[in-house]
Amino acid sequence: MSQKEEMTQSGKILYSYVSDDKGIEGEHKIQSRNGSNVLEFSVKVTNNSLDDKTIENLSSLCIGGISPMHKKNDADNLRVYEIRNYWAGEGRLVSHTAGELGLYNSYSGYGLRGYSIGRAGSMPAHGHIPFLAITDEKEQITWAVQPNELGSWRIDVIQNNNRIGI
Repeated sequence: MSQKEEMTQSGKILYSYVSDDKGIEGEHKIQSRNGSNVLEFSVKVTNNSLDDKTIENLSSLCIGGISPMHKKNDADNLRVYEIRNYWAGEGRLVSHTAGELGLYNSYSGYGLRGYSIGRAGSMPAHGHIPFLAITDEKEQITWAVQPNELGSWRIDVIQNNNRIGI
């Protein structure tokens, strides 16, 4: 694995590169723009082998410890937002506490809990708009993700080791 940092007129880009001995190369790009609180993530995979390959899942990002100001996850302090999409009910913002979604700390601290939204197929906004946000209500900090994909997508909220992640 290697990394490269690039300063541009509009901001900063961090590239991470991985490869294997079978001819597969991956590039992960994180871009920040001057004056913006948004990070843009993109992933590119190149098959340099002579064999066809199938990619079943390609993750763009993983943000762990959503509420780093607190030692342990407080499931009733974290609010999860999603946008549901139905016929004649487009774009309905729905929110739940992480606790209402079952994302409480485990007794041992090592239990894994999850909540997923997504869509497989060619109708990416059927059921949900590809968007999810988590707000730490005490600190008034929000982390939001929105895949920029015209096909299948999935967003997971994971509670592991007493921390919430997307």
